[in-house]
This record gives sequence, structure tokens and C-alpha cells, in this order.
Amino acid sequence: MEFTVADEGRPRLDQFLSAELPDFSRSRLQKLIRNGACLIDGAPALDPDARLLPGQIINLFPPPTSTTLIPEKGEVRVVWQSPHAIVCDKPAGLTVHPCPSQPDNTLIQRLLEQYPEISAMEGFRPGVVHRLDKDTSGLLIVALDEKTRLRLTEDFANRRVYKEYLALVSGSPPDKGECLEPIGRHPALKTKMAIVQENAGGKRAKTAWTKLWQGNGVALLSVRIHTGRTHQIRVHLANRGFPILGDKLYAPPNVKNMAPRQMLSAHKLAFDNPSGDGRVELEVPPPDDFYQAILNNEARPKRVVIVGSAGSGKSAFRKALGERGVPVISADEIVGRLYSGPGHVGDWLERNGGADCLNPEGGIEKSRLFAWLGESDSRKKNFESFVHNLVADEILSFWHAHPDSDILAAEIPLYFESPSRKRYDPRPLVAGVSCDKNIRRARLKETRGWSDEKISAIDGWQLPEETKLSRCDVVIENNSDLKALNLKADAFLADVRDSLGREREKLLHDIKKLCGDSA
Repeated sequence: MEFTVADEGRPRLDQFLSAELPDFSRSRLQKLIRNGACLIDGAPALDPDARLLPGQIINLFPPPTSTTLIPEKGEVRVVWQSPHAIVCDKPAGLTVHPCPSQPDNTLIQRLLEQYPEISAMEGFRPGVVHRLDKDTSGLLIVALDEKTRLRLTEDFANRRVYKEYLALVSGSPPDKGECLEPIGRHPALKTKMAIVQENAGGKRAKTAWTKLWQGNGVALLSVRIHTGRTHQIRVHLANRGFPILGDKLYAPPNVKNMAPRQMLSAHKLAFDNPSGDGRVELEVPPPDDFYQAILNNEARPKRVVIVGSAGSGKSAFRKALGERGVPVISADEIVGRLYSGPGHVGDWLERNGGADCLNPEGGIEKSRLFAWLGESDSRKKNFESFVHNLVADEILSFWHAHPDSDILAAEIPLYFESPSRKRYDPRPLVAGVSCDKNIRRARLKETRGWSDEKISAIDGWQLPEETKLSRCDVVIENNSDLKALNLKADAFLADVRDSLGREREKLLHDIKKLCGDSA
């Protein structure tokens, strides 16, 4: 094989050959180079990393390939068969037939072991009338004799074969959609297909989808193809902005890494029985990794907000959760930092006539601040809205920084009063810590030295305790000691994790039902 380097960007030798020979894997090309099967301008080239110059001549001498298919042992799940054809459920990761980049360990070689009559047909693709990409799973029909192969090939060409796929895609596609863009070889990357106009070599293609389920930025689609272009579904959906999870060629990096392979499975297949006995209609569910990709995507940490009146023990409950491995954060501690020195709060006060509330170091004097805010309801409302947004920014950033935890907790005393409450989406589980009013007041006087007047003033800034607790999902009673509260923290976490397990089981059940999986 001979190639001339045209690129002025000094490509690497293995990259250049990989682009020229899309059927060869990069690792195979690197092995050929190291084994002396490559020349640059007539001289041996043993370094795959060698940089090339424009005009250089590259010669590659791959060893001859055997023209005889050798049967191989390996599992093949056959879901339908007749004397003339079979339909198997191809696993992901298995190439359909041999090619230069995959000379062995293919579906056809496994089938030859079980159906030796296939070998009567010539070539490296005996019995193959359509293909699935290596990493696409699902239904594939294979002819057992030449007459049937020709008949099925004609049926595919005349659109008499019904093909429907399941696809997991990124984004939120419409409930129904259709793609009609022509598809052809990518003009620059020979391993890829692309949207190419017919006057430039593209071929007509038609893909239609119906959305079965919408998750958190991921959707399950039922996709029907009316034509059979290479990579058709993958190209069409990516072009519409809904790339398939795990697609190494057409998905952006964040979507590419959401699954171990492209989440595409040939779900339904219908064709005329080659034996003449009417129509054959088949359906298989996707493999387990399909469901696992959904569960992994939907496995968001359970966010917990802790509320309660001053002295109720909400901070002690938050610390108890933290001691049990739950990442925790406190709105009061955030506000303390915001008030302690120069920053956004001080800048706001200076812009809005509250500079007298600042001390010489730029921190906030709380007594002056409360007096100044008490002079105007609108001033108080605007200030609270500003500070609550700053607090929400920090809490949301904290939550986003812990995607692998099953539970996250934030103590937000004024959660129900906050104008920023809608930013905590999806709605968190709200746990209210309750305490007898007299016990609570006694605690505040003993631990913080608060007077009755101060306690009443602080309580006045919040909703009545009864109203607040009535809006909570869970109420934790804290009229006893710290040991009792710790036991309640254990029980609370166990209940939340049980709930997460039930949600996961229900999601799996619902998705399997949509995929026709009764297992």
C-alpha cells in the first residue's frame, strides 16, 4: 500500500495511516510499524510517533490475510430459526464479520461452529444481509443458504424489513421527531459518516423516533430507520443535538463518557419468513448495561435541607449527619463568612446607603445592620434576597462538588422564608428539627446568653414553628439529649437510603416495562 503525505501539520505516522486505513485499528498499525512493515521514502520506519512531512511517500506491507473463514467457539443467542435463516441477539462488543481490523472473534465465525452449512457461501460475510455496529446490540438476521441470502437482501433493499431500535440519548428531544438529511462519508475523517448533500455524494436517509421516557437530561427513544445507511441513527441523532450515550465517534466528551459503549440496541425486527410461512415479528430487550446507564445517570445524591427554630438542635442534627459521612454545609456559617470582612455584602451596603453598618475592617456590625434594616420593609426584603442568593450559590456549588455521595445535607434555617428557594431544584427532602418551646428557650439562654426579648425578635424573623414544621417532609423531635438525637440521625439516614433503593427499583421496573422486558 502506498500513500503520499499532503498534510502540512506534521502528523504522526500511526495517525496518518489510521486516517488512510479506517478498517485498521491504531494498535494493529503500530504493531506493523514496529515489526518493520512500513517505509518512509524507501527507508524502514520503526517509530509510530515519527512526524511526517508533506510529499513523503509511505509504503505499508501488511501480511497476507487468509481467505478461509475458521469456525470459532463462542456463545451466540439464537432467538428464531428456520431451515433457511436464523435471527440472533448480538451482544455489544462483537463484530459481525471479519475485516482487516478484526480478522477473528466475530459473530459469523461463531455461527460457523454451529451452522457449518454457512461455509457453502463465499466470502468473508457468508449469510450476512445487514449489519450492526460492533458496539450495537440486538437482533440480526443471517441467511443459511445463498438463495435465502439473495431474497433477504432484496427485501432489505425494497424496505420490506421493519427495524426498530432503542437508543439512550443526551438531552430532551421532542416526543416525536424525524430526520431526513442525506448521509455520506465524512469529507475529512474516513472513519466517520456525516450529513452530506446528495450532490456531494450523500445518500438519502430517513430516521424517525418516539420518546418513551425522559430522565435527568437523558431520554429513551424508540427509533425506526426506513433506510440502512452506515451509522445512520448515530449521525442523525447527533446532528439534531441528541447524541447517543457512550458514542465514541459522534458524541461530545461529556456524553461519550456517560456509558461504556454506544447505548443503541436493535429492539424489533419483522420480515417475511424465507420459508413462506407469513411474517416473522421479533423483539428482544436491551442488555443489562443499557439499564445500568440509566440508573447511573439518574443516581443523583438525595439532597436534604435541615430547618428549625433557633435552639431546636438543627445544627447538632447537621453535625450528627456529618459524623456519619454525609457531606454537610451550613447557611449560618456561610453568612458568618460573608459578614466577617470586605466582600459582596459590604459592597451592597455601600451601594444602597448602609455604609454605617460596616466596621473599620469592612465587616458587618449586626446590631447596626438589624436597626438599619428595621427602618424599611423594602430595604429588608432587598437585602435578604441578595444574601439568600449568595448563600444559595455556595450551597449549590457544594452539592455539585459531591456527585458521588448518596446523601447531601444543608442546614438552611430560613429555607421556607427564602426567596431563593426555587433555585434548590429538584426539590430537596426537608427535615425539620422540633423542640418544646420552653426547652428551646432554656437552651438559648444557657448556651448563647440570649434574653427573652432577643429570642422573640429572632423568632419573629421566621415563620411560626408550627407552620414551618407542617411544610417539612420529616420532623425530628429533639426534646432529649445528644445521644437520643444521634440515634435519630441513624434512623433518618436508614430511612432515606431505603427510600433511594425503592426509587431505584421502581425506575428499573418502569424502564424494563417500556423496553418489553418482562424478566
